[in-house]
Amino acid sequence: MSDLAQRFDVPGMRVMSGTEVLAELPLLMAAHDAARGMRTGGYVSGYRGSPLAQFDRALERRAEAFAEAGIVARPGLNEDLAATAVWGTQQSGLYPRTMSVEGIFAMWYGKGPGVDRAMDVFRHANAAGTDPRGGVLALMGDDHLAVSSTLPHQTEHDMIAAMIPVIAPGGVQDYARFGLLGWEMSRASGAWVGFKCQTELVESSASVALAPLSREVVLPEGAGTLGLRAGDTPAVQEARLYRKLQIAQEFARLNGLARDTGAQGPAALGIVAAGKSWLDVLEALALLVLTEETASAAGIALRKLGLVWPVEPAGLAAFAARAERVLVVEEKRGLIEDQARALLYDLPADTRPAIAGKTGPDGAPLLPATGGLGPLAVARAILALLPPARREGLAPLPHSPAPARTREPYFCAGCPHATSTRLPEGSRATTGIGCHMMMIDAPGRNTSTFTQMGGEGVSWLGLSPFSSEEHIFVNMGDGTYEHSGVLAIRAAIAGRVNATYKILYNDAVAMTGGQPHDGPLTVPRIAAQMLAEGAARVAVVAEQPARLAGQLPGGVSLDHRDLLDAVQRDLRRVKGVTVIIYDQVLRRRKAPPPQDRRPSRADGPRRRPAPSSTRRSAKAAAIARSSPGASRWSRSKPSGARNGGSTNPPAMST
Repeated sequence: MSDLAQRFDVPGMRVMSGTEVLAELPLLMAAHDAARGMRTGGYVSGYRGSPLAQFDRALERRAEAFAEAGIVARPGLNEDLAATAVWGTQQSGLYPRTMSVEGIFAMWYGKGPGVDRAMDVFRHANAAGTDPRGGVLALMGDDHLAVSSTLPHQTEHDMIAAMIPVIAPGGVQDYARFGLLGWEMSRASGAWVGFKCQTELVESSASVALAPLSREVVLPEGAGTLGLRAGDTPAVQEARLYRKLQIAQEFARLNGLARDTGAQGPAALGIVAAGKSWLDVLEALALLVLTEETASAAGIALRKLGLVWPVEPAGLAAFAARAERVLVVEEKRGLIEDQARALLYDLPADTRPAIAGKTGPDGAPLLPATGGLGPLAVARAILALLPPARREGLAPLPHSPAPARTREPYFCAGCPHATSTRLPEGSRATTGIGCHMMMIDAPGRNTSTFTQMGGEGVSWLGLSPFSSEEHIFVNMGDGTYEHSGVLAIRAAIAGRVNATYKILYNDAVAMTGGQPHDGPLTVPRIAAQMLAEGAARVAVVAEQPARLAGQLPGGVSLDHRDLLDAVQRDLRRVKGVTVIIYDQVLRRRKAPPPQDRRPSRADGPRRRPAPSSTRRSAKAAAIARSSPGASRWSRSKPSGARNGGSTNPPAMST
């Protein structure tokens, strides 16, 4: 072993990202069950999206280990279908004679918009319940600052609407312990369990001990009696939901999901936090030259929560009863703070502390409800709430740092979207989810407005009856098309609007790292489906048209990408919905050239490129041949072509 390996190789410890620990969780759960003599299977499904953009790849890297452990990882076509598949895993108890396992523990994953999309499934599946030997952990990818999202997300409130308990890990190590306890909570309560995965934590790394739970799981009275069953009615399910939440609270109390540190007796200030905000509290104490251990000297008590909804009431009440004031630290809308105010309202006046969070005891704003929350803001709130005598000896706080410089985003080098999003003069486009969204308000692209994923172009249905504009272009990525975008095109066709959908086919889900599609999506398949849906015309524009020669259905034209402008000009005059499939493989997915074919002297003299004027003339001639006057649609087919359009590129391509 090298010196470097010895330095970082600590027995029982591994340096892992939050994403990697989450991918290990099913293996830990399988081992956890096997150690107790349970014969269970595992199932993982969802849809990638920042901050869980690379989660599917982390699962793929464990395919062999999953197979050995009886775990199936199967990406969903979209979030709600994946959630429906997870719902199905909890029905194994209804068919015991056909099952090869005693139960199936399941994991769903998705980013904030995916949680929104899957809510109908979440409500139904959680109302139905889980299997006492199964359980469901729902990973909620939250991008609080909208770093890689169209809106900030705080999905705890979605889960509350579905009556799903929520656990918020306070670090990468918590992912392992809280993940196992989350599944056990789901089994005990009969409820799905939400598992918050915030960007700042899931994308961070730490030294992690992947080990079984340090102590035996303690089950509350009534555990395992509230799960999925045959013959349920909505009224019975609704009544059972409230009991499920009580079991979840009691499970959290019995199994130590909350932890108290700092002052153990009476305290001037009690601080309650969870998740990423807990780390903000620790850093705020560090700014004041305090730690969890030394905070007691300043009269500060700390409570770290694991279950953030519904909060376990007895532990919070006992903690608050010994504090003069309670500060709840959390980003975004109040969650823990609102529960704390409700739970502590009935305490006797002499033991009920003043509660601060979004506002101070005087009602003035204290911690922001928008944007992010950092250690400096938390430290200032702590100082504002501590009695003057307790502030002595604390370090002065630094000034706020200057805002970081920003830069305009743009496509990666060689990205197909740099060309495919261009428009003919006089046209405009709308867009949706994907890298092509960066063209909104970009100079020379005349692209504005967007929709949610799968709604691309449908906003035109509401606007077009009142607009003098006769036609628009709509950009849609192939990943979105596969996810749900085909429904938007179907709606546009049914709505009889004039629009040209540009399906930007790059054979990858580029925005999350270039993963392959979840299904067998090809240009010929898309073309055939668009014809079947009733598109007025379908055209394919490709970087390598010869690769598609003979594969396209009748009625579909095929041209080189250099003719995109001419194709767009033709289609924008056609009534109804038309479709352009722009085929160019994502650069990072292209095979590199053979290393043994680099030019050498043995190859002889290399041909000099044609003068630029010649290249321009060749390209202009090719475009001229495709002008409206040349009637591209009735042009005779060259050898190898199935429908009008050239299968060979112009003399030179860009």
